[in-house]
Amino acid sequence: MGEHGLSQLLLGLASDGPDRHERADDELPTPSCPPLPRFRSALLREDWTDAEQRHRSVCAHCRQAEAQARQQAWHPSLVHLFWHARGLLDDTDTDVAYHLQTDGCRRCRRLSMLFQADRLLARLAARVRQGVVDAASRLGRMLASGAVASLALPVSTGPRPEQPLAFETAGHSAVLRTDPPLLRLERSGDAKTPSLLRVLFGSGKEVREQFAVPRPGKEPGVLRADLPLERLPTGPLTLALYEVDATMLGKEEVPQLCSAFTATSKLDPPSVLAWHGWASATLKLSGLEGAVRSALEGLSRPDAGDLPKR
Repeated sequence: MGEHGLSQLLLGLASDGPDRHERADDELPTPSCPPLPRFRSALLREDWTDAEQRHRSVCAHCRQAEAQARQQAWHPSLVHLFWHARGLLDDTDTDVAYHLQTDGCRRCRRLSMLFQADRLLARLAARVRQGVVDAASRLGRMLASGAVASLALPVSTGPRPEQPLAFETAGHSAVLRTDPPLLRLERSGDAKTPSLLRVLFGSGKEVREQFAVPRPGKEPGVLRADLPLERLPTGPLTLALYEVDATMLGKEEVPQLCSAFTATSKLDPPSVLAWHGWASATLKLSGLEGAVRSALEGLSRPDAGDLPKR
């Protein structure tokens, strides 16, 4: 049996079930369709050929096979991937290494790059190595709140005025805008409990780290944050965000908090109230570093402008 026949057999088995119905002719594989294993490797390595791209755009079978392959593809959790990227796992952790090296998953390689560049996570990884009590579990809870999105930026036609990023989980959305350059995030949440987000995004070797406090959006239950960009990214863009445990912040993060608040307040003045609310709620927590507490005391004042420079 050739690859074409095997693809037909495997697809039939995958779609078999009590609700199975007769497939339309245009949903059946043709001799021009790639074999099923190719869908998995191309999705992970992002190396579709021009001919495959053209064929996929008009082939209903290939679009369905790609959707199934995407749904069934395995990726390590953000926690697992971070521990691997930071060398916190022993040599017996072969699954992630195989996924990155042999499978060649570009999505997870870019995420590893984001995690390696995040200075906050780097400092927390050092705490884990030092055996600080609860450091590993608290870091794990932060990453468990994470979400990932991606965007393949067009090279030939240039960026469009608004380009949505594709999140892998529900409850989040993001749009890359060109004029002015900014990243707009939206997520489901309660405006009564503002949270601090760590936002990491990059393409190629360039990684950007920012903080954001989402504010109420136009629709009930939707929170929004606008992040200004110095320039638009190029190439495939990967975004990761997670909620920050404020007691894990150190003096090293104070300048970034200052910069984030100043830039966001100029771009989106209504966000100032969300920052005030988050700072006021955070000040009630015990265990804050002195420099962080001092900065948040200034931010929580109703007449606060910029955070004090540190």
